[in-house]
Amino acid sequence: MTARITLLLCLLLFSSANHNGNTAAASPTTELLGVWGEGAVNALQILDDQLVLFNYGMYLKVADFSDPESPEITRKMQTMVSGIDQVLYSNGFYFAANSSERPNTTYYFSDDDVNTFRNFSGRIFSQDLRIAGDLAFSFSMRDFFVTQVPTLGGNLQWRTLEMDINRPRVIGGYDVAGDVVYVSASDKTIRLIDVSDPNSPVETLTATVEEELGGIQVVGDRLFAAFGDRRAGYYDISDPAAPALVATVGPFENFFTAGIQVAGDLLYVHARSSVVGGADELHIYDISDEENPEWINTISPGFEFFDFGVDGRSIYIAAGQFGLLHYTVDDDSTDLTSSIGGTGNISSFLQHGETAFVVTSDSSFFSVDIRNYSTPATLARLNVGSAGDLSILNDQTLVLTNGTGFELIDVTDAAAPAHLSTYESEEEEMNHVHAAVNGDNIFLFKTHVSRQTRIEVINISDPVSPALVSIFRDQSFSSTPLFPLIFGEYLLAVDRAFGGNLERYNISDPENIFFIGDMNIASLRHQQIFGNYLTGISQSNILFYDLSELPAVTHAATVPFGNDLRGLVFNGSQAITGSFESRPENSNLYTLDFSDLGEVEPDVVFSFEKFWPDFIYLAENSELLGGNSEMAVTGTFSGPGFYIYSMEQSEPTSSGEINTGVLPSEIRLEANYPNPFNPSTNIRFYLPESAEIRLSVYDITGRLVTDVVNGHYSAGVHSIAFDGAGISSGVYVYRLEAGETVMTRRMTLVK
Repeated sequence: MTARITLLLCLLLFSSANHNGNTAAASPTTELLGVWGEGAVNALQILDDQLVLFNYGMYLKVADFSDPESPEITRKMQTMVSGIDQVLYSNGFYFAANSSERPNTTYYFSDDDVNTFRNFSGRIFSQDLRIAGDLAFSFSMRDFFVTQVPTLGGNLQWRTLEMDINRPRVIGGYDVAGDVVYVSASDKTIRLIDVSDPNSPVETLTATVEEELGGIQVVGDRLFAAFGDRRAGYYDISDPAAPALVATVGPFENFFTAGIQVAGDLLYVHARSSVVGGADELHIYDISDEENPEWINTISPGFEFFDFGVDGRSIYIAAGQFGLLHYTVDDDSTDLTSSIGGTGNISSFLQHGETAFVVTSDSSFFSVDIRNYSTPATLARLNVGSAGDLSILNDQTLVLTNGTGFELIDVTDAAAPAHLSTYESEEEEMNHVHAAVNGDNIFLFKTHVSRQTRIEVINISDPVSPALVSIFRDQSFSSTPLFPLIFGEYLLAVDRAFGGNLERYNISDPENIFFIGDMNIASLRHQQIFGNYLTGISQSNILFYDLSELPAVTHAATVPFGNDLRGLVFNGSQAITGSFESRPENSNLYTLDFSDLGEVEPDVVFSFEKFWPDFIYLAENSELLGGNSEMAVTGTFSGPGFYIYSMEQSEPTSSGEINTGVLPSEIRLEANYPNPFNPSTNIRFYLPESAEIRLSVYDITGRLVTDVVNGHYSAGVHSIAFDGAGISSGVYVYRLEAGETVMTRRMTLVK
């Protein structure tokens, strides 16, 4: 199954109870637990020589790179910032900010695990938040801001200094050196601001230079800057009133200088492509001879990136949807040693039992252990020669197509996948290549807008040496892909683009394929063979075509839904499907029983409306990629991630406690349901053994609102009602204390 998706994993547990002594119908609750490379990385900060703070979607994360080959995420904090582009750590607090929102938003977190509350910390029209000592800084087009960093629960009270900068010239960047802030501007000035009294920042000096300035960094008596003319350089500012240009690097053709950093004797210049979405570069210069900087290397990841950080000989790049990249530098080379998250959009996904196989757009192959839904683990990564489709040959071998043929990958040990062989056609590359497997033969169906469609048959009885058996040349031309399926001695090719044309071929003799004919059927997506039927999705319907009388094909059944479907996965006679719309009430996961095609009733097992809008990014534009009777795997179209949902439901007992029959192995605090709520909600927690517990609710400033329960609870799963009738609308934090374990979650009351 092929899809383009975003990379996040969730475990959604479907059960709740009322507290009136009656058994309630099972209803879904949700908890976001594990991650496998969960999304775009747009900002980072180096904490020390092993730890890097960065963002993933709505999360702040800390990664340990002490083992460069296997970086580990050691801390995770969920924010309320929808698109983080700045991350900071200072004085015991983590900060997350979005400078593109108007007014932009900033949240911060204590590094005390007991008090990791999300806190709104001020609204200003600003960018480039920075913390130095106990002061915070930022700036807008013509205003500069400074404030003292608050304690947990406080707000940022910004002091504003309006800069006298003629429009349309604007502030380009700034850096902090003790009580002095250096501000660069595109009107060819450097301004100094005295912040010794943060309540009264004062501009003390304006110096003129010959260059339009962007971002800057001050190191001793040197000021390094990005220039507006595709160059970078540095000044001697031992006399701040008369900066003297020491040297320049560049110009960078077809790029502009987006940022600079200095580390020891090395200057790093971020050259951003002049083409939107183009490939950026990071140029490295040796500046040990100040007047003669020497180029030593260029990092070219092959795509746009957004932030970078340098620590000694380690370079970390926030590469957007391509994840967090880690490079090491020596005098002669720059090597990519590791990455966190996907290294590109996912182009193909295949679930096989308890393992997910993923191919990304940068031609990387991943095997991911999904036995534990909450903590999926990357088992291995393998460089492959293409980003095509995955199909399974047997339990040990995968087929990965490309423009000319395919690769065979041995996955006997999913933790150590190995390249077996490559088949490449001697003929021209085609637009679309899809594979169907039948015994020891692979049937490649190839289409091209200006070349004849053809079928190539390759024998892989010896997987190390694939052998071409025959080529069938069709008289037709197709700019769209044809998806091949094998049914007995027939090959069926589905064209999902133009009215769902179905082509039929006899392959009883692989050396002599012959065309039977084509016929118009409804346009099918997620087409597959189910028993004696060809089935797939046509907009809001699941269709079945009877193949038992092949070459004759007849329509057998239609299962209608109210909304368009995306994805269909069978598990025996059971199946799961889903609708993923921009409107939450139209977004659901369904289970179906197809043992009798005449009596199929879809059952909603999860409605995304129940937790909208907190998890809107989980549902909209998603697609069902895999699953079984226990779980569903979904993802969005363009990004590096996927989600896992539990497909199990448990019925609550009349006491309001949910009896699953199996005790949890660890203490867990679930998300409340419903959320948002008015005025009551249910909070569920798991205890592996009996314990004294306290369940409390706090407002967003950390003030205790009430103790919901405080006492002894037995081992098991408990659901507690919370009534918010006496408190005002807003965001609240509920906290579970059980022995030495403390857990917190957020809920929203809307009246």
